[in-house]
Amino acid sequence: MQGASYGSTACRTPRWSGCSDCMGKSRMGIVIMAVLVAGVLFLNGYLAPEPFEIIRDSPAPGCIEYKGTPPIGGCFGKTIIENFKDPHIACLGFEINNCNGGVLLVRNSCNQTLNIGGVGVGPSTAESLDIEEKNNGTYLLKYSDGNFGHYVPENNETVRVQGKLGEIQLEISFTKTAKLC
Repeated sequence: MQGASYGSTACRTPRWSGCSDCMGKSRMGIVIMAVLVAGVLFLNGYLAPEPFEIIRDSPAPGCIEYKGTPPIGGCFGKTIIENFKDPHIACLGFEINNCNGGVLLVRNSCNQTLNIGGVGVGPSTAESLDIEEKNNGTYLLKYSDGNFGHYVPENNETVRVQGKLGEIQLEISFTKTAKLC
């Protein structure tokens, strides 16, 4: 087995005796694999002692500033919805999602359609809604693209939206912020 080449059958056998050429090449493969695994672990934050530190905190995820490797995520909104006033109807649920610009999630478990701000949320459904300003300072809601809010006011605005569930009149209100950074 003297002078076995890399492509010889001697290098492919599980026993490496007498094949010093093969041992060097397999060690290099192990070193390369170890470097790749360490790199992946470092990028995922497993080997870094402190993967990140928050330098500037914000309620808007896209305005948080980090020192070091920031956490992996998909929230980049720079505006939010805050100060939400719930109409307190047992079969309606309202949630704010400020991940990507602030949208309103409406869950209707009532027996009737909720008509609010120009959109309908049917019984046993949930809709993600964004804000649409009309010229006269009134607001309507529109169906959003998942959790992406597109309405960005120049200044913080108090939004009031009228709705109706059967014969029940209701109103929701909240503040839509301007960009926070």
